[in-house]
Amino acid sequence: MTATTDSPYLPAAGHDLLLPFYDIVTRVLGVERTRAALLDQAQLAAAARVLDVGCGTGSLLIALKRAYPGLEAMGADPDAKALARARRKAGRAGVSVHFDRAFGSSLPYPEQHFDRVLSSFMFHHVPPAERPALLAEILRVLRPEGRLELVDFAGPGTGAGVLSRWLHSQQQLAGNGEDTVLELLHRAGFSEPCLVGRAELPLASVRFYQASKK
Repeated sequence: MTATTDSPYLPAAGHDLLLPFYDIVTRVLGVERTRAALLDQAQLAAAARVLDVGCGTGSLLIALKRAYPGLEAMGADPDAKALARARRKAGRAGVSVHFDRAFGSSLPYPEQHFDRVLSSFMFHHVPPAERPALLAEILRVLRPEGRLELVDFAGPGTGAGVLSRWLHSQQQLAGNGEDTVLELLHRAGFSEPCLVGRAELPLASVRFYQASKK
């Protein structure tokens, strides 16, 4: 079933009441440094159009536009409250980012539209049964030789950490094991998906992935 903007979703901070504190908490706990590493991994100097799927409050896209002002940057997220905050932040930063309210499994963009699709701490928000549809949609909007660049919390049993457990239940993290993520990327049709790196935040363990479109 195709998700609509009225379908249920997990907010960026886990709960709407925590949203005003989300940027502060993630900055203090090192998430912004992880997003900077994701931008380095994405090699955006050769890209023209980039999508952040599950963009939340827009921090990654604002950092992207500051580093690469010539890029066309777009963000998609089903959370209207997070998007409102993202638009205010982009306005204050003086950067041009286009935000759309949409689920990752139903993106409002044409085929082969993006050079890169970024996913930052979003994948674990998606129920396991819906992850194949999400990845198929990401593959659809990527151009040939385009890439998905993904970072997320590690799965349970790998030191996922206090931060990830505070924001999200172990059930949500259960499908985030390295082998599981790589297998999902392979089954979706990505070319040579790989684990690019591991990192330890003060209260969480994270994993970086990369996968190309043939």
